[in-house]
Amino acid sequence: MKRYVGVDLHKNSFQVCYLSRKVTRQRVYDVSPSGVKKFKTSLGKADEVGIEATGNARYLAGEIECEVKKVTIINPWQFKVISQSVKKTDEQDAAIIAKYMSKGLVPEEE
Repeated sequence: MKRYVGVDLHKNSFQVCYLSRKVTRQRVYDVSPSGVKKFKTSLGKADEVGIEATGNARYLAGEIECEVKKVTIINPWQFKVISQSVKKTDEQDAAIIAKYMSKGLVPEEE
């Protein structure tokens, strides 16, 4: 089953929203070898993942790109829904990324 996976990435952890037609789940992982490994095992070949561009976004993208259909690094300056959200939480940001990924409305980093 295809899912859209939104990732709000920080220095020490990342919030993930898994969005499918039937279920939306949230989970937090550590930015560590074991945390990234756990995240990788949660992914499927049909998944599309969106990661907000941060200092370690390319690292995470490189770690998961063979596990999923597509990884998109999102330019936060072009994706104003997140960068200017009034009620900013990690859960909300991850969910917004997943939702906009599902609609094909996420600008990729150049």
